[in-house]
Amino acid sequence: MQKKEEKPISIEVLNPFKNVLIIGTGAIGSLFKAELTKNNKQIEVTLVSHGDITEELLVGVEVIILATPNQTVKEMVTSVLEKIPEDVTMPTIVLIQNGVGVVEQALDASKDRKLPIVRGSVFTQVTKTGEELEYNAKKLRIALSPVAMNQNLDRVNTPFSAAKFKTETYEN
Repeated sequence: MQKKEEKPISIEVLNPFKNVLIIGTGAIGSLFKAELTKNNKQIEVTLVSHGDITEELLVGVEVIILATPNQTVKEMVTSVLEKIPEDVTMPTIVLIQNGVGVVEQALDASKDRKLPIVRGSVFTQVTKTGEELEYNAKKLRIALSPVAMNQNLDRVNTPFSAAKFKTETYEN
């Protein structure tokens, strides 16, 4: 019996999206940018403060990772939606806040617009040194779950996995 020849996986399979915007320049937002771009030069990741969201930044963005505090989710989603024309395909928003109520805030802000939302819970080892928090990227895990069942979770999960995030997905 002949061994089946394995074909290399194309970069398009590993990166179903190429343009990511991370809103939140703190430790978690910076950690996500570093990890997503470390071994992958095919993906463009822009990291911005929540006050610096512009229409120009949102052009062509396929995924937005919201790395801001829980209580700002509604404000951030509203700000993004105000800057995206109604006739443009909505980017997937990944909510990585740990806590209750973030999905409800995002849905409340989205009103009648169909907003693809993926819930991401981040788990990592944290050490406090002085006044700073230090996150251990080697211990980073993320659990992903779509907010609506008709969303393609693999589209978001695959690049996180390719970037060496330990990911778990939940669709039920």
